[in-house]
Amino acid sequence: MKWLGRAPIRVWVIKQIDDDILHLCGVGTLQCDQRRRAVIEALTKGEYRGGLRIGQTGPVLNSRLFQALIPLEALRLEQDGSAHWQGRHWRVSDVPQRCLTYEGRLVAHIALLESRAGLNSSEDVSTLRNTIRPCYTPPGIVEYKCGAARGDPLAYKEPGTRRDNQEGGGSTFPDE
Repeated sequence: MKWLGRAPIRVWVIKQIDDDILHLCGVGTLQCDQRRRAVIEALTKGEYRGGLRIGQTGPVLNSRLFQALIPLEALRLEQDGSAHWQGRHWRVSDVPQRCLTYEGRLVAHIALLESRAGLNSSEDVSTLRNTIRPCYTPPGIVEYKCGAARGDPLAYKEPGTRRDNQEGGGSTFPDE
């Protein structure tokens, strides 16, 4: 695939870098109209700012959503789910698509990936969990009524009112 007549610049997309874990989104393609040499230079300095597309399809995302964009040749992915980058050995956690635009912290969990144990990233909700009071009941009374949902075509009507009256106004059945 060529973009504006030039070969695309492909990179590893890292959502978050922990002490020993890379939260890896996959391979992305930069979407920019700058000169290739300037883009490569910005990438090596960690200063690329612009759009990128992860995978073959999908929306163009802003690079600010990711902690690192790494040229393909700079990171080596191993068969065991680890990676070598910047002279270090890293564990790799797969980032699901739903987390690509998430702007909070990610946590890695052990998961079964392609019949082997690996790491999978998810949103860190521990701070939210700590604010929940499990024994708290809000004040007031909740009433449930038939057809009370907004937009319900069979909305609640008083007993004895016909819904099929074509003349408008509705006719009332005598209470039996």
